[in-house]
Amino acid sequence: MEACMDALTLDRPQVRHQAPNQPSGAASMSEAVAALGANKALGAPSFDDPIKVDLAALNQMLHFCLDNGADDLLLMAGAPWAVIWSDKVCRVGTRALYVEELEQLLVEMTGNANAHIDIGRAEDLDFTYALRVQRGRNVRFRCNATGCLGTNGQRGIEIVARPTGKVPPTMLELDLPAYIRDAAMPKAGIVLICGPTGSGKTTLLDAIMRGQATREEGQHILTYYAPVENDLNIIPDCTGLISQCEIGKAGYGANLKSFAAATRNSLRRHPMVIAYGEARDPETIEGAVLSAMTGHATYTTTHTSNVHMAIPRMADAFSGADRSRVANGLIDQSRLIVHQRLVARPNGIGRSPVRSALVLTQDIRTELLRTNIDHLPIAMFEAVKAHGIDLLKDAEAQFSAGKIHERELYAIESEMKAGVF
Repeated sequence: MEACMDALTLDRPQVRHQAPNQPSGAASMSEAVAALGANKALGAPSFDDPIKVDLAALNQMLHFCLDNGADDLLLMAGAPWAVIWSDKVCRVGTRALYVEELEQLLVEMTGNANAHIDIGRAEDLDFTYALRVQRGRNVRFRCNATGCLGTNGQRGIEIVARPTGKVPPTMLELDLPAYIRDAAMPKAGIVLICGPTGSGKTTLLDAIMRGQATREEGQHILTYYAPVENDLNIIPDCTGLISQCEIGKAGYGANLKSFAAATRNSLRRHPMVIAYGEARDPETIEGAVLSAMTGHATYTTTHTSNVHMAIPRMADAFSGADRSRVANGLIDQSRLIVHQRLVARPNGIGRSPVRSALVLTQDIRTELLRTNIDHLPIAMFEAVKAHGIDLLKDAEAQFSAGKIHERELYAIESEMKAGVF
């Protein structure tokens, strides 16, 4: 627990950069930190370790996560309950959890008496759980339950709960540069947000949705997430209509069974804006291209470590001639690609965003369409360097402003020197 409360230390003898004496941009930084995670040291729980983890105990743990800005609650058979805080696993509980109590908890969380049976059938479960924090207000948690190896080779289970449900921040509160803000709401075309797991992609996407929802011209916005995280209908000053559909398994709160069904569904509902929570499979990727081709502002996310690999990795979900066809479709329809990662702040409390981005103008799209698909990563890398926001330059700017730890800048420098293709 102490290790999680300590500020990160630099385990490197050579100091290559001089940190500023005073950070700049404090107001916008505090807003961004509040939106993206922890902004204070991790405290000790105000309650004793429960004899059994039931809903009452779970709710206490979830309140602890909210109070401390934790990213995730981890409940795994054979280990004490823990949280992910400032990108570190911190064990908070003092006793190992039993698989039987977690299976019963899963039944109670989902309201489905067969939930633990589904886990035993080698199926993982995505669902949401609502925590009442005050009268008339709930906070939603995005949850996943997965079977795993338990103690002494017996069956096990892990439940991960991530807090969501905040009022989405504005793009200004996330300190997005004008280069990104100005291109984030096209009339039609794809806006692609990429980054590793837990990098704030959904928060960034929801901030853009807030921008769309508060435009003077009211927008009909359809979102398809697995599962739904934040309630976008609580956005202040909303001028349009937002319909949120959850993709998932029947019996666990889902509205539609697949992203393929979402694409068909969206085109029957006269939307102006369509958001797919993640381009995780060929159906979703082709759905995003089709949505953009039919004249809609289309948003989605993907797990890539930079801008220049986003389209090539999505195209790699296809083979043969389909690979080139989909790559060309993505290039032709994409208007903005943003990569974001959250890295350690200088004091080790919370994380701060570092970004790269490329606005795909008509000239850039034309040049990329002339490029062989196998050379596309290099061509996009050069386009980012020449026209976009470069990750290393942004990291240097964030370090100079006192917003990120020196070791994070060093890691990005090393990554850029190694070349990531």
